[in-house]
Amino acid sequence: MIQIHRSLFFLVFITPVIWGFSLFIDIISFRGIEITEYYQFITLIFLLPMLSYGASTSLFGFLLSLRKNGDPLLKAKRIPKDELDLNSLTSIPVAIVMPVYEENEISIFSRIKVIFESTEKIHKLPKLDFFILSDTRTPEKWIKEEAAYIELCESTNNYHNFHYRRRKSNLNGKSGNIADFCRRWGKKYKYMVILDADSLVSGELILQLIANMEKNPSAGIIQSSTRIFNSTTLFQKLTEFSSYLFSPFFLKGAGFWQINSSGYWGHNAILRVKPFMEHCALPHLPEYGGLGGKILSHDTVEAALMRKAGYDVLCAYELDGSYEENPPNIIDVLKRDQRWCQGNLQHFWFLFGKKIPFISRIHILNGILSYLNSPIWMCYIFLSLWNYLEDNKYLNYSMLPEEYEFFKSQIYDPLYIKLLYLSLILLFLPRVLSFLSLPFLQIIKKFPSFLLETVFSILIAPIYMIYHSIFVFS
Repeated sequence: MIQIHRSLFFLVFITPVIWGFSLFIDIISFRGIEITEYYQFITLIFLLPMLSYGASTSLFGFLLSLRKNGDPLLKAKRIPKDELDLNSLTSIPVAIVMPVYEENEISIFSRIKVIFESTEKIHKLPKLDFFILSDTRTPEKWIKEEAAYIELCESTNNYHNFHYRRRKSNLNGKSGNIADFCRRWGKKYKYMVILDADSLVSGELILQLIANMEKNPSAGIIQSSTRIFNSTTLFQKLTEFSSYLFSPFFLKGAGFWQINSSGYWGHNAILRVKPFMEHCALPHLPEYGGLGGKILSHDTVEAALMRKAGYDVLCAYELDGSYEENPPNIIDVLKRDQRWCQGNLQHFWFLFGKKIPFISRIHILNGILSYLNSPIWMCYIFLSLWNYLEDNKYLNYSMLPEEYEFFKSQIYDPLYIKLLYLSLILLFLPRVLSFLSLPFLQIIKKFPSFLLETVFSILIAPIYMIYHSIFVFS
């Protein structure tokens, strides 16, 4: 059944790729193939599969949303309350781990308090401990963190389930922070839920994640589906709308063929501690400029190592109650992207690692191309314009005016237009399918937001392309 799902996805994925390549070959076959056309074809080798990947994934997500029973191969799903063994689940030692670095202490500890109170309302979880793992360097900041920690303990009258630790040396950043937790306390816990400083999860979600871990003993990581919340700026609200509309379909579609090899984002997820400690220690990369040294983005690599060890990485996209904030403006997003860009490009080492599963290599490649595609797009646009002008110059010189006009309007231009239409369809299909899947009244109500978000995305796309290209080359 797994192979059937993956074969179906590959068939749908590869069809527009082959069609696009055939159109391009027809375009360049009118004159001797120039070196610039070879370069354009190389860029197309990267761009067409990425466009088709997004469209195919969303298409399967759309089809699954029409199916009443969802995906029959989905492992991590909502478990009815009457099937939850609360006595057993509440006896399992679980750590809620939040690594922080120079964050607003009020936001951090207020979120921890909300999560704790939410778990208390669902069912008391005496074996649930909260760890705030600080890498803060500024003395004024960490003093405020310690004061906020004491206030949290006093306000909840709980001094046993909350733990605050600040490292003297923030070696290896966030991944080193979590590794330090595992060395000190990891053996005490069966599972750990990893949060970012801007994360918020409900007590019900935590209980469902624990129950799904118990139900799936082969699972090493279960990733929840996060929703953006607490949006105040227009930029945040448009990003939140985009996430609300498109993410569910993409996650469903990805789950259709990834199955037990889902993506992992490094937060709002539950991990099985023992295999994580045994198999997911991050290596030090060979010294190779910005692509070597310590690994800056740990999540994709940890998921690949977990799969390499034989454990499943699942996505529980059916579960609600998982939230995160988004940066308030494009400047802050680009600052974050600059860090992520270097971290993702470092992952190319693992493309060639021994015994890394094929699907994990696809995740790694997707992460690399998510930033590398920006300069590739720039090259493709420039080469397309150059080759189009050169082709027209050649055809104009080699044909009579009447022949040239007929050939250009009836044969040559339609091929370019078909390739353009194919690219636009692949690019916008996920948006259209996601929007049309809404109930009819919701389509009418949300159409202005959909239109505004689409126009906004088109306008900022060149900004991302330029800055991501700068990040890659720097």
